[in-house]
Amino acid sequence: MDRYLEAYAVMSNWRASHQFPLNTFKINLRERARRIDEHAFVAQRLKRAPSIIAKLSRFPNMRLTQMQDIGGCRAVLSTLHDVTLLRDALKSSRIKHRLVNEKDYITTPKEDGYRGIHLVYRYVSDRKETYNNHSVEIQIRTNLQHAWATAVETVGTLIGQGLKADQGEKVWLDFFALVSAAFAIREGVNGPREFDELRTILREMERELHVIDRLTAFQRVMKAAIADPDRRLAAYFLMVLDARNEEVNVLSYASDEFDQATAEYKRVEEAAKPGVDAVLVVADSAHALRVAYPNYFGDTSLFIAELRNIIADIDQYD
Repeated sequence: MDRYLEAYAVMSNWRASHQFPLNTFKINLRERARRIDEHAFVAQRLKRAPSIIAKLSRFPNMRLTQMQDIGGCRAVLSTLHDVTLLRDALKSSRIKHRLVNEKDYITTPKEDGYRGIHLVYRYVSDRKETYNNHSVEIQIRTNLQHAWATAVETVGTLIGQGLKADQGEKVWLDFFALVSAAFAIREGVNGPREFDELRTILREMERELHVIDRLTAFQRVMKAAIADPDRRLAAYFLMVLDARNEEVNVLSYASDEFDQATAEYKRVEEAAKPGVDAVLVVADSAHALRVAYPNYFGDTSLFIAELRNIIADIDQYD
């Protein structure tokens, strides 16, 4: 037990050390994203301990220092064209930080249907050498890709399965992979030849799984409690999702309270209560949290609307 606590402390400290370089990347990402799409939103997060531990378990030879997504920034834009423009703008910029990995999951989606662009940078600075070589992962998605990923996480929480990590019942994994394919057609990535066949299959699967009813019910009952009534000066937000009690608590911290925020983050994670999930993020406002992390609030409105359109009668929507 002592070894576990010691290892957990090392992991927590290493994770917390990513906050400074993460802030640097987020500022640059937000500026560039909003030049391209004024409606773009950007947020950042430190990877959850259960996700770190699960990843190390899946890859036994991986060291903590080799993990590239402990610190992550996410930009969500309106269109695929905007996503491409932002990726190209980041890659052509003259920043000192080194691009060490790039994954185009739009051209070549993951087997589970995940789509998006991932860019991994190594932080490089002459002034803050302490953080040199820390990795930061940038994710770029469209609103529809983000809606899909949100629904995967939300349903995974509801049924207690790690769908996000491609773990769980095959019927659920197949369902989301097919929805991703249908979404890709709607965004113009794939041709429309298979759309009618996809629509028929998804209609049958939705009736079997009651996806829309489940998500709608969860969205309706979720309650959000914001601990700090004055959030104008908040820099960090700790979101704690309690799926069993159908509520999310959001604690906010000022820019000089990062140590306090990480200590509470660690406390919640160490408690490891069933059905409780937490993440420490930086967003422009409490409202932006709902946009950047809708799965914590049960907000799957866009996914539900798009799925309804896909499975509706052909002659009504074609």
